[in-house]
Amino acid sequence: MKRLTVQERINKHIRNLGSSDQRVSVCAERYLLRWYGVRALESLITVCSHTDLQIRFRSVWVLGYTHDSRAYETILRLTQDPEGYVCYDAAIALGILGDERAVAPLIALMLQPDEKYSVGSAAAIGLVRLGRSAIPALLEVLNTGPEPHRCAAASVLGALKAEQAISPLSLLLSAQDENTRIAAIEALTGQRLKRIEEPGFVPEHRVPDTDVSGVVLANPKRPKN
Repeated sequence: MKRLTVQERINKHIRNLGSSDQRVSVCAERYLLRWYGVRALESLITVCSHTDLQIRFRSVWVLGYTHDSRAYETILRLTQDPEGYVCYDAAIALGILGDERAVAPLIALMLQPDEKYSVGSAAAIGLVRLGRSAIPALLEVLNTGPEPHRCAAASVLGALKAEQAISPLSLLLSAQDENTRIAAIEALTGQRLKRIEEPGFVPEHRVPDTDVSGVVLANPKRPKN
C-alpha cells in the first residue's frame, strides 16, 4: 500500500474534523494538534472558511496551538463568527496563539455581553493564556472602567497573579457594588466564591479530553500513516 505524504495525511485529518462521529472528529483534531501543528497551517487557514461550523471550531482550535503569527488574522476573524461555538473557541485560541496584538480585541470581547455562549468568559480565558502582556491594558480597565468591566478585569488579573494589581484590587474591597467586592476578594485570594444564578453554559462542543482552558489532558499516539 502506498504510503501517504504528510500533506495527504493532513488533508485526511482535516476532512475528518467534520465527521458526524465525534470519536473520529475528536481524534482528527488531536492528531493535527499533536503531530502536525504548523505544517498544517495553510490548510487550516483555508478550511476556517468552511460552511461546517464543526470544521471551523476544530480548525481554529488547532490554529491557536501552532503559535504562528500568520494565523492571527484568521483566528481574530472567527471571534466574530455567526456561530457562538466558533466564537468561543476562537477567543481562547487567540490567547493560546500568544500574539500580543490579541490583547485589545480579547478585552473588547471580554467586556461584550453574551449570556448565550459566554464568549466573554472565553475571552477572559484567552487573556489568561496570553499571559502577562495583557496586564497593563487590564489594569487600565480595572482603574477606569465601569463596575462590570472592573469585575472582569479583576478576575483575569487574579488568574495571572499580577503583583501590579494588588494595590488597585485592594481598593475595590470597599466598592459599593457587591460583585466588584467579590471579584476583588477572589483575585486577591485565588479562590472562586459561589454565586447565585450563574450562567450554566458548558462548552459541550469541546473535545472531552481537553479542558475549557485549552490544556490537552491526553495526547494521541504517533500516526502510522
